[in-house]
Amino acid sequence: MKALTFTLKLLEPLLIANPVSGDENSATGLNFIPGSVIRGALAHLFSKGKQGDLADKTFKRLFFGDTRFLNGYLRVADTRSLPTPCSWYRPKDSADSDPVIDLAVVATSDQQLKLLKQPFAVNKGAPFQLTGENRDRTDNDALPSVVLDEPNGHLRVHILQNDRMNAVQSGSGTVFRYEAMAAGQEFSGAILSDDDDVLNLLSELLKNATLKLGKSRSAGYGSVQPSNPTIESDWREYTAMHELTNHIVVTLLSDVILRNRDTGAFASDLAPVVTAEPVKIFAKTHAIGGFNLTWGLPLTQAQAIQAGSVFVFECSDTLAKSLRSAETDGIGERRIDGYGRIAINWHTAPELKVALPQQPNAYNQAVPLTRTSAEHDLAQQMVDRIWRSQLDVALRYAITQAKLIAPPRNTQLSRMRTLVNDAWRAKDAKLISKVLQEAKKEENNTSTMKRHARDQFARSTIQLAGKSTPLLDWLTTISKQPERVWQEIQTTELQRPEIGGVVAQEPLSLEYAARLIEGIFRKATREGTRE
Repeated sequence: MKALTFTLKLLEPLLIANPVSGDENSATGLNFIPGSVIRGALAHLFSKGKQGDLADKTFKRLFFGDTRFLNGYLRVADTRSLPTPCSWYRPKDSADSDPVIDLAVVATSDQQLKLLKQPFAVNKGAPFQLTGENRDRTDNDALPSVVLDEPNGHLRVHILQNDRMNAVQSGSGTVFRYEAMAAGQEFSGAILSDDDDVLNLLSELLKNATLKLGKSRSAGYGSVQPSNPTIESDWREYTAMHELTNHIVVTLLSDVILRNRDTGAFASDLAPVVTAEPVKIFAKTHAIGGFNLTWGLPLTQAQAIQAGSVFVFECSDTLAKSLRSAETDGIGERRIDGYGRIAINWHTAPELKVALPQQPNAYNQAVPLTRTSAEHDLAQQMVDRIWRSQLDVALRYAITQAKLIAPPRNTQLSRMRTLVNDAWRAKDAKLISKVLQEAKKEENNTSTMKRHARDQFARSTIQLAGKSTPLLDWLTTISKQPERVWQEIQTTELQRPEIGGVVAQEPLSLEYAARLIEGIFRKATREGTRE
């Protein structure tokens, strides 16, 4: 396909706000440059800052025809990276340099796995054709190579002062924060069109231009320098690996918006465009939006299948032919803005060797805050709140995934819930461990649990964090070592927030241990029928 490729270098931090980030006093930016933003910036450049005129045939031909403005993705290893497939996992306790397992190709795995944290990947391909059973898994050099990376962030705290002279005295200033992409990084973009004149005109626009993208452009954000505009007659968005004999692996290279043909509802799979049933699905959906500068209003939000989602189908000639057509044209809605891009058999190796980026992306280091300053105290409060919010999400997820096998009666669960809350308020975990001790006949210890009640906890089993443990042993261990709660809710996969060298502090482990026990038992009480 014909394409105009180019590089976008961030001269300033770039904040393209996620419309569904949630917090009204903050803006969390996307980690890529949407095709709609590139299209809008070039349209603004073409019309010299004036409102575009659809009566102008050239303007309509450039920005409302068959041209497709693809997303600008992070430049990794001198190549335009692509979203990391959702089927790529690695063992839970592995390092960043350990091989990656592709569950779209591997049947099953008996290891505890975790998703990759890097959102972008460059697939370097296989050194030879892999044949599965004949491949030596111990030979790491024989694996195909992949480079994983993520954009560097730029976190800055701002204070909005409606009255600068009296903001401090009146307290009218509003504190908010921006999470943007740091300056100095490079992103690769592409514009697809079969019209040579369109590509030539857009190429001329990119030469010697400086674009202003995203939010807060007048406050030190959004300056971007395009470079190296090149028209390629046979450009490919990715390099496929060898084909599988029995399956076809379809990977989304951008968000995809599909609707059910009968109901018009947003789809969470490829059923509207692919009639075959997938044998494996590794997919996520999320809400997307946008903003129209002409109207001064946000765009209607839609549900999209997230970039990186993977669908595996049984191999057939008819399916392969239809997918090849969709690969060129894209699928779904808003294809002019870079949505609907797919790849076929982009990754078909069971394992991939990970190569770290040779040169980290340049970014501006945050200036450390003075420990005695008011800014330090404010930053500490902010990172602590962000950290607690992340821990609360992990706690809720652990509670929803936990399961009690042969749980104690509801009355015993309720008594234990009351006990752990008392221990939390008293900040004394020994109150729990004392009750769980086995009563001795020669001792008259009224604080210990009655034998018939203790037997109910001894017979029960808890399934949590991929492990199955006797409930009584689990309660005894976590009451004596409350810090084990961080393992139970798997906080090792979270990144502790930091602002200007100020790192979030660890909250009281007993609090989260008590909340974990109370939440699991409350859930079991609602689900159970034993009285």
